Amino acid sequence: MKYIFSILLSFSFLTSAFAYDEALAAKMDKIFSKVTQKNIIKSKLMIDNKELFKILREKKKFVFLDIRTEAEMAILGLKTDNTLEIPLEHLFEKKNLDRLPKDELIVLICHSGSREKRRL
Repeated sequence: MKYIFSILLSFSFLTSAFAYDEALAAKMDKIFSKVTQKNIIKSKLMIDNKELFKILREKKKFVFLDIRTEAEMAILGLKTDNTLEIPLEHLFEKKNLDRLPKDELIVLICHSGSREKRRL
C-alpha cells in the first residue's frame, strides 16, 4: 500500500511540473509588462485621498476592496457597509470574483500601495 501511494504521489508531482502553459504565460507577460508604477501613476486608475474625499462628498456608489492579509486586517480593519475583505492571494478565486460589483467603482486598499499597483 505504501508503495502504491508513493508512486501516485510521485506521479502527481511530475504531472504538475508539466502544467506550465508557455503560451498563456507569454500572453500575460505582454499584458502586464505595461503595468509599471510610472504608467499607473500617470493613469486615471490611481486616486489620491483628495479624489477619494470628492467621491465621498458626491455620494458616488463605490466599494472598498481590502486586499491586505488577514493579519493586516486584524491590526486595523476597514469596517464599512461597502467594504469587501478579500486577501490578494484569494482575489482571483471564482467565488471572490463573483462578489465584485460590475457596476460600481472599486477602490483597492492595501498596506503600502504596492499590491494595489500590481493589480491595476
